[in-house]
Amino acid sequence: MKKLMKFIALLGVTTTITAVASYFAVCTVKASSMCNQSFYPETCMVTQVNKDLVTVICQNGNIFKFEDNTEEWIEGDICSMIMDNKGTVSVYDDKVVSARYSGYVNDDEMDKWVK
Repeated sequence: MKKLMKFIALLGVTTTITAVASYFAVCTVKASSMCNQSFYPETCMVTQVNKDLVTVICQNGNIFKFEDNTEEWIEGDICSMIMDNKGTVSVYDDKVVSARYSGYVNDDEMDKWVK
């Protein structure tokens, strides 16, 4: 009976250790794959609204365009976006994945937006 209890206890400990090790291995793989994703945040100011196309400029001077309901956007709005770099180093092929309103800039501050 003692041998059976020791065997069951050993089996339980082994199972627990295996489960915990597997959990951390999976979490580590997920974390490292998330670090290699091609998404990044960007904040820009709306400079132009035409039909279904919104044009924005970032403070570093990069210009992006995305399609959206233009009735919700006006020039001077601040736009927070999730961008996809498509796995390339060049910023010129980056795509706006998601855009959200984040505030606005006064008319006299619009010229100061790009640094």
